[in-house]
Amino acid sequence: MMGLRDQVVAGLLICLGAMLTACGGSSSSGQTTTANDTGSAETRAWQPYERPQEFSAMVTLPREFIEMRDGVRLSAHITLPADEAGNPVETPLPVILTQTGYNSSTGGVTAANPYFVQRGYAQVYVDVRGTGNSEGVWEAWGPVEQADYLEVMDWVAKQPWSDGNVGTWGPSFMAITQLLTAQHNHPAHKALFAIVPPGDVYRDITFAGSQINGAFELGVKTTLFDGAATFNAAAFYTEFANRQVSNFTLTGYVVGNAAESITQGVEADFRMALSERLTIGASAAWLDSYFTSFEDGPCTAVQTDAAFRAGNPDCRQDLSGEGTDYAPEVTASLTGQYVRPIGDSMEMRFQLDLNYTEEYYTTQDRDEADKQDAFYKINSRLSLMSFAQGWELALLGKNLTNEITTSHGNDVPLFVGAHFASTDAPRSVAVEGVLRF
Repeated sequence: MMGLRDQVVAGLLICLGAMLTACGGSSSSGQTTTANDTGSAETRAWQPYERPQEFSAMVTLPREFIEMRDGVRLSAHITLPADEAGNPVETPLPVILTQTGYNSSTGGVTAANPYFVQRGYAQVYVDVRGTGNSEGVWEAWGPVEQADYLEVMDWVAKQPWSDGNVGTWGPSFMAITQLLTAQHNHPAHKALFAIVPPGDVYRDITFAGSQINGAFELGVKTTLFDGAATFNAAAFYTEFANRQVSNFTLTGYVVGNAAESITQGVEADFRMALSERLTIGASAAWLDSYFTSFEDGPCTAVQTDAAFRAGNPDCRQDLSGEGTDYAPEVTASLTGQYVRPIGDSMEMRFQLDLNYTEEYYTTQDRDEADKQDAFYKINSRLSLMSFAQGWELALLGKNLTNEITTSHGNDVPLFVGAHFASTDAPRSVAVEGVLRF
């Protein structure tokens, strides 16, 4: 049995593989009725279609820039089938075009798909205005960007590697750009495959339904040792009813409301001047955030695919009792700062910070592939300043242990087992100068 990804990709190829044939007009049964040459009615139905692989390799050309009517240049990544030596084929090909706001240089959902390219398609990703490596200012789906769609389509259709037949594809943001491109009725635009385009972003993602929560917080702020130290602490508790949730899965956004969740915890910080020159500080937080009832939670990509193969197109899992996303149980930090006067008008400062974060998930489906393990990060700053002349020179080091951590991650739509992630900055060293006047 074909998996979910295979069936969706095959569906795309049904449209793109016959670009000169209309892809719409089917009834709910998948059939259309037309008149034959004799004038009598005949019924036609969609047939299974698998375009055979034609090429064993592919090659991505050097980045090109498409100049718009106002001089702004849009970045384009073009991938073509290649021979065994890695040379791009010279025959003009049908094109699969995606216009994205996700930065085509990062790969993931904007990576060239060997399944398409090896079957004789050129694949093109274009960063929309103001995103990725494109110039200009980003105004998502605005009138300027929509005008760009037409010019991009025109440029793609006229390239030597294009045979003038263009199909568009992609999920989410990239699905919306297809629908807005279609309004131009460009003669080269022969097919589109818009995957999970939001119909109403406000209601589909931001506010999917009513949410009620009750909360309380109790805290204390103190000054100790004749002002040499401070200590602050707080305890909090929030109970959500009909909590709004949104999770991106194998087939798109699963948006709705969990029955109930609780977020509770304690946080505290302490700071003390041990001497005129040395100050230390510490902070810590304990967080307990979990769903008390979430019986129709989203499935992982592997669970979704397995359910689809078993005949269940709407996979759900019970996440009652499981933790929420982006909720490390423990976070803590230690800091120390040493100040040393130099003469009457200069000062040197050295600061060292140690930060700890316990493991957390970046998705609500509790997929182990989207879990960030616990980590430490060390930052430092050494500075020299002149009070009299108003300047400061500093050497900064961030993430000195070069921990690779994830700030966001999720499934790659339609590709079971594939995930993408946005990583935080690696180790960096910088020089900073400040002049006050």
